[in-house]
Parts: sequence; structure tokens; C-alpha cells
Amino acid sequence: MDLSDLRIFCRVAELTSFTKAAEHLNMAKGRVSTIVQLLETEVGRRQCDKWHGALYLRFVRKKVVSLSNGITSTRS
Repeated sequence: MDLSDLRIFCRVAELTSFTKAAEHLNMAKGRVSTIVQLLETEVGRRQCDKWHGALYLRFVRKKVVSLSNGITSTRS
């Protein structure tokens, strides 16, 4: 799992659609689905159901912002 995988997950959760997320990200729907499945396997739970997805999305958003800020500050 890396930062780009987490961003893809966030987009799927925000748009509530693999198809819309794939279009927005200019990626194949199958690739987006595979990334989310790998993330779910790594975490050990299904993330795209309504309840767990919403909770996990909040967690992931915080981590993405934190990681992005860290990357930006190391480049400065």
C-alpha cells in the first residue's frame, strides 16, 4: 500500500463508484478495483461497504494529508 493507492481508495469512497473513480483518475476500472481489493486484503477487512468504508475513509484521508504534508516539507 502506498500513498497513490490510498488516494485511489479515497476517490472510490467519495464517488461511491469504481467506474466514476476510474474515469476521474483516468484509469481502467479493473485496475482501480484491484488496488482496492489489495488494500482490503492488506488491512484484513472489506472497506467498501457503507459503514466500514465511511470510517476507514476518514482514517485514510487523515493519513493521506499527513503523508502529503510530510513529503512536501521534506522537499522544501
